[in-house]
Amino acid sequence: MPEPLIRFKGINKHYRTGQVRTHVLRDVDLEVQEGEYLAIVGTSGSGKSTLLNIIGGLDRDFTGEAHVAGQEISKLRDLQLSHFRNEKVGFVFQHFNLLDHLSAAENVALPAMFAARPMPDARERAVAVLERVGIGAKAAELPANLSGGQKQRVAIARALFSRPRLLLCDEPTGNLDSNTGQQIIELFASLVNDDGITLVIVTHEARVSSTAHRVIQLEDGRILADVENGHLEIGTGAKAKAEAGKTEEPEEEPRAEEPEEEEKAEEPEEPEKAEKAEKAEKAEKAEEAEKAEKAEKAEEPEKAEQAPEQDDEEKAWEPDDWEPDENEAEGRVKQV
Repeated sequence: MPEPLIRFKGINKHYRTGQVRTHVLRDVDLEVQEGEYLAIVGTSGSGKSTLLNIIGGLDRDFTGEAHVAGQEISKLRDLQLSHFRNEKVGFVFQHFNLLDHLSAAENVALPAMFAARPMPDARERAVAVLERVGIGAKAAELPANLSGGQKQRVAIARALFSRPRLLLCDEPTGNLDSNTGQQIIELFASLVNDDGITLVIVTHEARVSSTAHRVIQLEDGRILADVENGHLEIGTGAKAKAEAGKTEEPEEEPRAEEPEEEEKAEEPEEPEKAEKAEKAEKAEKAEEAEKAEKAEKAEEPEKAEQAPEQDDEEKAWEPDDWEPDENEAEGRVKQV
């Protein structure tokens, strides 16, 4: 078996805050092969980011042996460590850390300013890497004009600028929505499979860790579990899920048709219920009409009986022996 790209043995790390001494990493042994995709998971404070910082040469205050890309981290001088970080390792963080006054291409080309050798083709290299991560058309744009996913792609391009053997990512999808995050996950898978990059990601997201070759879980500074996930295939992620969904369709079709058949079986019952309801409504209306007709017939004799009585009453108030007043009669004659 070839020499591991990362080999840790008995790594211990302490932090001191005032009089309090915290043991962050406890006797960590770890090996990562070149071209491997490793996810580091665990609760907050379990030591994930501290382990990542030691791998990347950002922290040398530890005990134990830490070999990365053929270098023993603890024995590198400051200048050697700077060149190691610039040439051997690429960093991608949750916060994009782009310079707002520089274009996307200029941000990507920043490692050229700190390179041990001049890079006259830095601009062309920056554009090429931007094209590799899918945003070559945004090379001249300032960060303010880019979306969150585009900014993260610029950050990834910057990490790839010096053609590192190792890419270290700390919560790279933490500030992205689910769709954009999925695109970044697929980009990482492509970098591992197509470009042979060794990828180590610290994450809280199961959708990220589930795509890795291997997952280690940290708890209280110790490796609690080390699980092989299997190897990624090119085109993993959304495309692979879509293809998997297509292969599963024939199996799901019979189950999907069952509820449709039940619905079809129930269809005849609904018209029958509607017909019964319509008949009941008609019968009720007929009954009401019949009652109204009977009520009208019952009222007619009463009206007929009341009419003569009223005539009798009109006659009754005029006495038979009534005689007009002579004075009243004369007045009427004069008026005529």
